[in-house]
Amino acid sequence: SIGADGDVFWHARDAIDRVHKNNWNGKSHVLFRGPDNRTDNILNSLLLAGETLKSEWTDLQQQTFAQMLDAGIYTSDFKQNDFADAIGITNSSLSKRLNLGNIKVYLQLRETLSEVLESYYGNIE
Repeated sequence: SIGADGDVFWHARDAIDRVHKNNWNGKSHVLFRGPDNRTDNILNSLLLAGETLKSEWTDLQQQTFAQMLDAGIYTSDFKQNDFADAIGITNSSLSKRLNLGNIKVYLQLRETLSEVLESYYGNIE
């Protein structure tokens, strides 16, 4: 019923409306809307930077990233040689994919985003 919706619903609705209005030409489909508007700009800038990088990945870079996630790699600091062996390519080929797609930069942005969220809002797991 009308009036039964709480603040969380209205914050979510506002975030959805903002994403539709400001999706940076389709590059960003993610927006953070928290209880403190002061931090929203920081978090949303990190999200936008990461999603902009990700929107320009080739199919091969997207596939490599998916393989990284499947292997449990969520940080920019990982044993690249071991991962290259695991997916059956040379370390040189993996380096090229990671560098051209800025995949490690993307992972670092996401790590930083996680750290900022935890510092403002506590452990979010």
